[in-house]
Amino acid sequence: MPEAVEASFAGTWMTTFGPMELKGESTRLRGSYGFDAGAKIDGRVEDGRLDFEWSSPWGNGEGSLELWEDGDVFTGRYTGQGGQRGTWAGYRKRHVLAKPVPGQVVDGQGQCGLLYQVRVPEDWTPGTSAPALVFFHGSNMSSGAYVDTIVAAFPALAADYMLIGVEGEKLAPGSKPGNRFYNYTYVNLSGHGVGEPGRYNQSPGLVAQLLRELDEAYPVERWFVGGHSQGGFLTYAMVMFYPDLVDGAVPMSCNLLVQCEPGDFDDEEHIAKQRRVAIAHVHGENDPLVEYSAAEHCYESMQDGGIEALRLFSHPTAGHMFALLPVEPAVRWLEGVTASDPAELAAFAERCLDEGDARGAIAALRRAEARDADAAVAESAARLWERVQADGADEASRLAVAIGKNADGAWVDDFWEFRRQYAYAPSAEEAMTLYAKLREKHGKPAQDLFYEARGEQDPERRRELLQRILDDYYASRWFRIASRWVEE
Repeated sequence: MPEAVEASFAGTWMTTFGPMELKGESTRLRGSYGFDAGAKIDGRVEDGRLDFEWSSPWGNGEGSLELWEDGDVFTGRYTGQGGQRGTWAGYRKRHVLAKPVPGQVVDGQGQCGLLYQVRVPEDWTPGTSAPALVFFHGSNMSSGAYVDTIVAAFPALAADYMLIGVEGEKLAPGSKPGNRFYNYTYVNLSGHGVGEPGRYNQSPGLVAQLLRELDEAYPVERWFVGGHSQGGFLTYAMVMFYPDLVDGAVPMSCNLLVQCEPGDFDDEEHIAKQRRVAIAHVHGENDPLVEYSAAEHCYESMQDGGIEALRLFSHPTAGHMFALLPVEPAVRWLEGVTASDPAELAAFAERCLDEGDARGAIAALRRAEARDADAAVAESAARLWERVQADGADEASRLAVAIGKNADGAWVDDFWEFRRQYAYAPSAEEAMTLYAKLREKHGKPAQDLFYEARGEQDPERRRELLQRILDDYYASRWFRIASRWVEE
């Protein structure tokens, strides 16, 4: 009879290089890894250490892994055929649906392999629906720490929301027994099913699988996703690539991945889903790690992409630290602008107008119009529309004349400020239509100049190319980016 397998290493794992499955007899283990199982591993176990050889279409090498005492985590090193060395870590893949317990954080693991935590309000009862706030952590962090911080720093949110923290699929190198950290991946994402499996099974794809699973398991009425720093980048990836799974988003202290720029999507049905998502970007103006200009770029890009329910929440002295950011006002804004009851939407729209947030008011009123409302609510909404019209009509008329004449780009900055609040007001229709036509003419030549400038090594020549965008193609999406580059 063959000797018993070292069971602690045998099984399925989530690793640095994708899922890995190990099987074997005696102390000899063989298996495959990667999302397409295209790489192979062959090794022997001795004294809790797996010494192995690996091979893949990209090369081969060797390595050594050591199992942690809990038997659910390993860490180690590998060497490639070129002599390069790196870390290889993983945790056991074992599907566990977290069963919510009021006021407590419960751990789970999705079928996709992602680890997560769930905390429901203290007064929650099984079967009761609640909005969910799914949270993504910063780099080399744990989502569990963020869930705990929300409970401590924003107790009113913890009282109203099902909190779900999602760990990145990569165990961070600095992890130690009893203190694990994780990282997300998304740099090579180009969309579902695009490229090899390892690309579309990066964090956004895995989170999408997890959200679909949890949507079937838990009675969630609305799904909000939010993330801080690295998790903020992931938040935008979820909005842009998986908008059908998200009602609202709170990206924080982050920027946009290149592939998440709205202008690079061309499927109209998909774009319509993106525009349905409400976005509340949160950023500290004193952030030393991700400059505040990143928040402005994200806002402008989403505005350019036609996101209707959009607001930037800033803090004049806050830095990068999550707990000091205006998280609760942002979530409450999402809550109001995505409500389903017309009366609630009308009341929220009135609060927005009183606070100077015409864009939020317009988004709420347009949402209310799509629902059946009684006569009193309809009358209230009509009065609010009159306020919107009165506030923006004069500037809309002035800009329509200026854009129609198009003598130069002197009107552009004023237009951008107007569009920030009144883009979807009825009074803005003529100005927005004229701008769209001009933008279409300016788009291609501005894009060509921008990419030429980006590849230009000579600073003076680069500045000349960018200045041409500012002077001649000011209605293009590249105008704002060129402005910043010239200023720098």
